[in-house]
Amino acid sequence: MRLAEEGKLWLEQPVKTIIPEFDTPLHSAIHIRHLLTHTSGLAADGGYYLEPYPIEAGRRLAEPIG
Repeated sequence: MRLAEEGKLWLEQPVKTIIPEFDTPLHSAIHIRHLLTHTSGLAADGGYYLEPYPIEAGRRLAEPIG
C-alpha cells in the first residue's frame, strides 16, 4: 500500500507489468488489488516458504485455484 500511496504503482495495475511470468492467459487478469485483498484466485498456501528459493518457488506455484 505504501507503493500505491507514493504513486509507484496503482491498485488496478496488472501484476504482469511487474512480474513477467504473470503474462499468461490464467494470470493476466490479476491486478495488484487482487493480491492485496486475497482475491486473486491463487492458492493461499503453496508451500513456497519450505523451499530454499521462495521467490522462484512462489512463481512456479502461483497457479489459480480451479
